[in-house]
Amino acid sequence: MRRLPEHVTPVALVVNEERARIDRRPADRAATSADLESFREGTVEVRERTEEPVVQKVARVVEEVVVGREVNERTERVEDKVRRTDVEIDRLAREADESLQRATGDDALRDDDGIEGLPGEPPPRERSLGEKLKDSIKGDRQPRH
Repeated sequence: MRRLPEHVTPVALVVNEERARIDRRPADRAATSADLESFREGTVEVRERTEEPVVQKVARVVEEVVVGREVNERTERVEDKVRRTDVEIDRLAREADESLQRATGDDALRDDDGIEGLPGEPPPRERSLGEKLKDSIKGDRQPRH
């Protein structure tokens, strides 16, 4: 915010004034040669002078304002409830396989040949639970011998 307050400031100044003054004095003496030389026909000029105060405003810097900001760091401890969802895919798949085996009563979900793969080849891909269930259902539809 910027303010411009105003107030009247009185200042005492010495002002000179020159006025012409003419005095007449009565005299009764004989004129001297100096009196006769100074008394000639002519005009005597006397100038009057007077000083007049003039108000002049000049901007002056009387104060400087520096604006800045200060950064302070602090550590605050806050707490809130958080939730986490744990998913255990392998364990659930194994339990589903086991419960399916118990329900069907056979090893329909095992690999037919039991071979893990040929030497030098990567192991066969693990079948998903959906694939195993499909195979199990197909086995139930096919006539058993």
